[in-house]
Amino acid sequence: MNNHKVKFRRYCMVTDFQKVYALCARCGNIHESNGMSASFWEYAQIFGAFKYEYSHRIGLWEDNGKLVAVATYEISLGETYFTVDPDYLFLSEELINYAEKEFKDEEGNLDLCFSSKQTVMRDTAEKLGFIKRSEYPEKIFRFENGTLDYKLPEGFRFFDNNCETIDYVKLDTCLHYGFNHDDEPDGDTDFRIHMHVTPNYNPLLPVIVIDESNGEYVGYANAFVEKECEYAYLEPLCTQPKYRKMGIAAAIISEMIKRVLPLGAKYITGGSSDFYTSIGYKVSHNDEYWVKKQK
Repeated sequence: MNNHKVKFRRYCMVTDFQKVYALCARCGNIHESNGMSASFWEYAQIFGAFKYEYSHRIGLWEDNGKLVAVATYEISLGETYFTVDPDYLFLSEELINYAEKEFKDEEGNLDLCFSSKQTVMRDTAEKLGFIKRSEYPEKIFRFENGTLDYKLPEGFRFFDNNCETIDYVKLDTCLHYGFNHDDEPDGDTDFRIHMHVTPNYNPLLPVIVIDESNGEYVGYANAFVEKECEYAYLEPLCTQPKYRKMGIAAAIISEMIKRVLPLGAKYITGGSSDFYTSIGYKVSHNDEYWVKKQK
Protein backbone atom coordinates (compact mmCIF):
# COMPACT_ATOMS: atom_id res chain seq x y z
CA MET A 1 0.00 0.00 0.00
CA ASN A 2 1.36 3.45 -0.85
CA ASN A 3 0.30 6.98 0.06
CA HIS A 4 0.83 8.46 -3.38
CA LYS A 5 -2.05 10.11 -5.20
CA VAL A 6 -0.96 9.62 -8.78
CA LYS A 7 -3.05 10.97 -11.62
CA PHE A 8 -2.74 10.20 -15.32
CA ARG A 9 -3.02 12.70 -18.15
CA ARG A 10 -2.02 12.96 -21.77
CA TYR A 11 1.05 14.83 -22.99
CA CYS A 12 0.70 18.39 -24.30
CA MET A 13 3.39 19.09 -26.87
CA VAL A 14 3.37 22.84 -26.21
CA THR A 15 3.82 22.78 -22.43
CA ASP A 16 5.22 19.42 -21.33
CA PHE A 17 8.51 18.92 -23.19
CA GLN A 18 10.71 20.38 -20.46
CA LYS A 19 8.85 18.50 -17.72
CA VAL A 20 9.59 15.18 -19.40
CA TYR A 21 13.18 16.27 -20.01
CA ALA A 22 13.62 17.02 -16.30
CA LEU A 23 12.18 13.64 -15.30
CA CYS A 24 14.51 11.83 -17.69
CA ALA A 25 17.52 13.82 -16.47
CA ARG A 26 16.62 12.88 -12.90
CA CYS A 27 15.95 9.19 -13.48
CA GLY A 28 17.32 8.09 -16.85
CA ASN A 29 21.05 8.22 -16.18
CA ILE A 30 23.47 5.50 -17.19
CA HIS A 31 24.41 4.44 -13.67
CA GLU A 32 20.96 3.72 -12.25
CA SER A 33 18.73 3.74 -15.25
CA ASN A 34 15.01 3.91 -14.76
CA GLY A 35 14.40 4.76 -18.37
CA MET A 36 15.41 6.79 -21.38
CA SER A 37 17.87 9.62 -20.98
CA ALA A 38 16.85 13.26 -21.32
CA SER A 39 18.96 13.66 -24.45
CA PHE A 40 17.38 10.58 -26.05
CA TRP A 41 14.01 12.22 -25.45
CA GLU A 42 15.19 15.54 -26.87
CA TYR A 43 16.82 14.09 -29.96
CA ALA A 44 13.71 12.05 -30.79
CA GLN A 45 11.59 15.19 -30.61
CA ILE A 46 13.77 17.15 -33.04
CA PHE A 47 14.36 14.26 -35.45
CA GLY A 48 12.59 15.09 -38.69
CA ALA A 49 10.70 11.81 -38.90
CA PHE A 50 9.10 12.13 -35.44
CA LYS A 51 5.32 11.65 -35.73
CA TYR A 52 3.97 14.65 -33.86
CA GLU A 53 0.41 13.70 -34.77
CA TYR A 54 0.60 10.87 -32.21
CA SER A 55 2.11 12.94 -29.40
CA HIS A 56 -1.22 13.09 -27.54
CA ARG A 57 -0.78 9.35 -26.92
CA ILE A 58 2.29 9.97 -24.76
CA GLY A 59 1.20 9.23 -21.21
CA LEU A 60 2.18 11.20 -18.11
CA TRP A 61 1.71 10.22 -14.47
CA GLU A 62 1.86 12.96 -11.84
CA ASP A 63 1.81 13.04 -8.04
CA ASN A 64 0.55 16.40 -6.76
CA GLY A 65 1.76 18.04 -9.96
CA LYS A 66 5.18 16.35 -9.94
CA LEU A 67 5.86 14.26 -13.03
CA VAL A 68 6.89 10.77 -11.92
CA ALA A 69 6.51 8.59 -15.02
CA VAL A 70 6.20 8.80 -18.79
CA ALA A 71 5.38 6.27 -21.52
CA THR A 72 6.28 7.39 -25.04
CA TYR A 73 7.41 6.30 -28.49
CA GLU A 74 10.72 7.28 -30.08
CA ILE A 75 9.65 8.05 -33.66
CA SER A 76 6.26 6.46 -34.28
CA LEU A 77 3.80 3.87 -33.04
CA GLY A 78 4.86 0.27 -32.58
CA GLU A 79 7.31 0.90 -29.72
CA THR A 80 7.24 2.25 -26.18
CA TYR A 81 9.94 3.67 -23.92
CA PHE A 82 9.41 4.31 -20.24
CA THR A 83 11.03 6.56 -17.65
CA VAL A 84 9.90 6.10 -14.05
CA ASP A 85 10.92 7.76 -10.82
CA PRO A 86 12.33 4.90 -8.69
CA ASP A 87 9.83 5.67 -5.92
CA TYR A 88 6.98 5.02 -8.34
CA LEU A 89 7.90 1.71 -9.88
CA PHE A 90 4.66 0.33 -8.47
CA LEU A 91 3.14 1.96 -11.59
CA SER A 92 4.94 -0.51 -13.87
CA GLU A 93 1.93 -2.66 -14.68
CA GLU A 94 -0.27 0.37 -15.34
CA LEU A 95 2.35 1.83 -17.71
CA ILE A 96 2.71 -1.38 -19.69
CA ASN A 97 -1.06 -1.84 -19.94
CA TYR A 98 -1.32 1.73 -21.21
CA ALA A 99 1.37 1.02 -23.81
CA GLU A 100 -0.58 -1.99 -25.08
CA LYS A 101 -3.64 0.20 -25.51
CA GLU A 102 -2.04 3.27 -27.07
CA PHE A 103 1.18 2.39 -28.90
CA LYS A 104 0.51 -0.56 -31.20
CA ASP A 105 1.10 0.13 -34.88
CA GLU A 106 -1.49 -0.42 -37.61
CA GLU A 107 -0.65 -4.13 -37.73
CA GLY A 108 -0.95 -4.56 -33.98
CA ASN A 109 2.80 -4.81 -33.34
CA LEU A 110 4.38 -3.42 -30.19
CA ASP A 111 7.92 -3.49 -28.77
CA LEU A 112 8.49 -2.59 -25.16
CA CYS A 113 11.94 -1.00 -25.09
CA PHE A 114 13.94 -1.32 -21.87
CA SER A 115 17.44 -0.80 -20.60
CA SER A 116 18.71 -4.04 -19.05
CA LYS A 117 18.95 -1.99 -15.84
CA GLN A 118 15.17 -1.49 -15.75
CA THR A 119 14.72 -4.69 -13.79
CA VAL A 120 11.32 -3.90 -12.28
CA MET A 121 9.83 -2.97 -15.65
CA ARG A 122 11.31 -6.08 -17.27
CA ASP A 123 9.99 -8.36 -14.53
CA THR A 124 6.55 -6.79 -14.83
CA ALA A 125 6.56 -7.23 -18.60
CA GLU A 126 7.43 -10.90 -18.19
CA LYS A 127 4.58 -11.32 -15.69
CA LEU A 128 2.21 -9.79 -18.24
CA GLY A 129 3.22 -12.26 -20.94
CA PHE A 130 6.02 -10.45 -22.76
CA ILE A 131 9.28 -12.08 -23.81
CA LYS A 132 12.60 -10.58 -24.85
CA ARG A 133 13.01 -10.89 -28.61
CA SER A 134 16.39 -9.14 -29.01
CA GLU A 135 19.04 -7.05 -27.28
CA TYR A 136 21.95 -4.86 -28.33
CA PRO A 137 24.91 -3.61 -26.26
CA GLU A 138 25.14 0.10 -25.53
CA LYS A 139 28.70 1.32 -25.09
CA ILE A 140 30.23 4.36 -23.42
CA PHE A 141 33.70 5.87 -23.19
CA ARG A 142 34.68 7.13 -19.75
CA PHE A 143 37.16 9.99 -19.47
CA GLU A 144 38.54 9.00 -16.05
CA ASN A 145 41.31 6.97 -17.68
CA GLY A 146 42.11 9.46 -20.43
CA THR A 147 40.57 10.62 -23.69
CA LEU A 148 41.05 9.82 -27.37
CA ASP A 149 43.49 11.49 -29.77
CA TYR A 150 42.77 10.15 -33.25
CA LYS A 151 43.77 12.62 -35.97
CA LEU A 152 42.16 13.42 -39.31
CA PRO A 153 44.00 12.12 -42.38
CA GLU A 154 45.86 14.62 -44.50
CA GLY A 155 43.63 16.68 -46.77
CA PHE A 156 40.72 16.95 -44.32
CA ARG A 157 39.83 19.53 -41.71
CA PHE A 158 37.20 20.27 -39.10
CA PHE A 159 34.50 22.83 -39.80
CA ASP A 160 35.11 25.99 -37.71
CA ASN A 161 31.95 26.45 -35.63
CA ASN A 162 33.00 29.95 -34.60
CA CYS A 163 33.61 31.39 -38.06
CA GLU A 164 31.76 29.28 -40.63
CA THR A 165 28.06 28.88 -41.37
CA ILE A 166 26.67 25.40 -41.90
CA ASP A 167 25.77 24.63 -45.52
CA TYR A 168 22.64 22.56 -44.97
CA VAL A 169 22.59 21.22 -48.53
CA LYS A 170 26.04 19.74 -48.00
CA LEU A 171 25.01 18.48 -44.57
CA ASP A 172 21.91 16.84 -46.02
CA THR A 173 24.09 15.03 -48.59
CA CYS A 174 26.53 13.90 -45.89
CA LEU A 175 23.80 12.52 -43.63
CA HIS A 176 21.86 10.98 -46.51
CA TYR A 177 24.78 8.91 -47.77
CA GLY A 178 26.28 8.56 -44.30
CA PHE A 179 23.25 6.56 -43.25
CA ASN A 180 23.49 4.35 -46.33
CA HIS A 181 20.66 5.65 -48.50
CA ASP A 182 21.20 4.61 -52.11
CA ASP A 183 18.96 7.16 -53.83
CA GLU A 184 19.80 10.79 -54.48
CA PRO A 185 19.36 13.29 -51.60
CA ASP A 186 16.10 15.22 -51.86
CA GLY A 187 17.60 18.47 -50.58
CA ASP A 188 15.26 18.63 -47.59
CA THR A 189 17.24 21.21 -45.66
CA ASP A 190 14.32 21.88 -43.30
CA PHE A 191 14.85 18.37 -41.92
CA ARG A 192 18.51 19.19 -41.16
CA ILE A 193 17.88 22.68 -39.79
CA HIS A 194 15.23 21.24 -37.48
CA MET A 195 17.92 19.01 -35.93
CA HIS A 196 19.76 22.14 -34.79
CA VAL A 197 16.80 23.92 -33.20
CA THR A 198 16.23 22.54 -29.72
CA PRO A 199 16.26 23.94 -26.17
CA ASN A 200 19.60 22.35 -25.31
CA TYR A 201 21.36 22.66 -28.67
CA ASN A 202 24.92 24.00 -28.40
CA PRO A 203 26.16 25.46 -31.71
CA LEU A 204 29.78 24.78 -30.73
CA LEU A 205 29.31 21.01 -30.44
CA PRO A 206 28.49 19.71 -33.95
CA VAL A 207 31.61 18.25 -35.56
CA ILE A 208 31.78 18.40 -39.36
CA VAL A 209 34.69 17.05 -41.40
CA ILE A 210 35.43 18.73 -44.73
CA ASP A 211 37.36 17.34 -47.69
CA GLU A 212 39.71 20.23 -48.51
CA SER A 213 39.98 19.17 -52.15
CA ASN A 214 36.31 19.81 -52.94
CA GLY A 215 34.66 21.33 -49.83
CA GLU A 216 32.41 18.31 -49.38
CA TYR A 217 31.08 17.44 -45.93
CA VAL A 218 32.27 13.86 -45.40
CA GLY A 219 31.49 13.17 -41.74
CA TYR A 220 29.25 14.58 -39.04
CA ALA A 221 28.38 14.18 -35.37
CA ASN A 222 26.46 16.10 -32.75
CA ALA A 223 26.17 15.71 -28.99
CA PHE A 224 23.95 16.85 -26.14
CA VAL A 225 25.47 17.35 -22.70
CA GLU A 226 23.32 16.43 -19.72
CA LYS A 227 24.86 18.48 -16.93
CA GLU A 228 22.82 16.78 -14.21
CA CYS A 229 24.06 13.33 -15.26
CA GLU A 230 27.52 14.52 -16.34
CA TYR A 231 27.62 12.84 -19.73
CA ALA A 232 27.47 13.63 -23.43
CA TYR A 233 24.90 11.91 -25.63
CA LEU A 234 26.43 11.33 -29.08
CA GLU A 235 23.77 11.42 -31.79
CA PRO A 236 24.08 11.12 -34.71
CA LEU A 237 27.48 10.00 -36.03
CA CYS A 238 28.13 9.17 -39.67
CA THR A 239 30.74 9.12 -42.42
CA GLN A 240 29.98 8.99 -46.12
CA PRO A 241 30.74 5.47 -47.47
CA LYS A 242 33.46 6.58 -49.87
CA TYR A 243 35.38 8.12 -46.95
CA ARG A 244 35.19 5.18 -44.57
CA LYS A 245 38.14 3.11 -43.29
CA MET A 246 40.23 6.29 -43.10
CA GLY A 247 39.91 6.97 -39.37
CA ILE A 248 37.51 9.88 -39.80
CA ALA A 249 34.85 8.66 -37.35
CA ALA A 250 37.46 8.05 -34.65
CA ALA A 251 38.84 11.55 -35.23
CA ILE A 252 35.32 12.99 -34.97
CA ILE A 253 34.77 11.37 -31.58
CA SER A 254 38.21 12.52 -30.39
CA GLU A 255 37.30 16.09 -31.36
CA MET A 256 33.87 15.79 -29.75
CA ILE A 257 35.43 14.70 -26.46
CA LYS A 258 37.57 17.85 -26.47
CA ARG A 259 34.40 19.92 -26.85
CA VAL A 260 32.27 18.23 -24.18
CA LEU A 261 34.92 17.93 -21.46
CA PRO A 262 34.81 21.65 -20.52
CA LEU A 263 31.02 21.34 -20.19
CA GLY A 264 31.31 18.83 -17.34
CA ALA A 265 30.86 15.54 -19.19
CA LYS A 266 32.60 12.54 -17.64
CA TYR A 267 31.80 10.10 -20.42
CA ILE A 268 30.28 9.96 -23.88
CA THR A 269 27.76 7.51 -25.30
CA GLY A 270 28.17 5.51 -28.49
CA GLY A 271 26.34 2.65 -30.14
CA SER A 272 26.34 -1.11 -30.45
CA SER A 273 28.75 -1.56 -33.38
CA ASP A 274 32.22 -3.10 -33.01
CA PHE A 275 33.72 0.21 -34.13
CA TYR A 276 33.15 1.68 -30.68
CA THR A 277 34.87 -1.23 -28.95
CA SER A 278 37.84 -0.88 -31.30
CA ILE A 279 38.54 2.66 -30.08
CA GLY A 280 38.13 1.94 -26.38
CA TYR A 281 34.43 1.99 -25.55
CA LYS A 282 33.05 -0.45 -22.94
CA VAL A 283 29.60 -1.99 -22.63
CA SER A 284 27.41 -0.14 -20.14
CA HIS A 285 24.13 -2.03 -20.53
CA ASN A 286 21.94 -3.69 -23.13
CA ASP A 287 18.97 -2.21 -24.95
CA GLU A 288 16.22 -4.83 -24.91
CA TYR A 289 13.10 -5.24 -27.02
CA TRP A 290 10.17 -7.22 -25.59
CA VAL A 291 7.07 -8.48 -27.41
CA LYS A 292 3.88 -10.21 -26.29
CA LYS A 293 4.25 -13.96 -26.28
CA GLN A 294 2.09 -15.61 -28.93
CA LYS A 295 -0.59 -17.91 -27.52
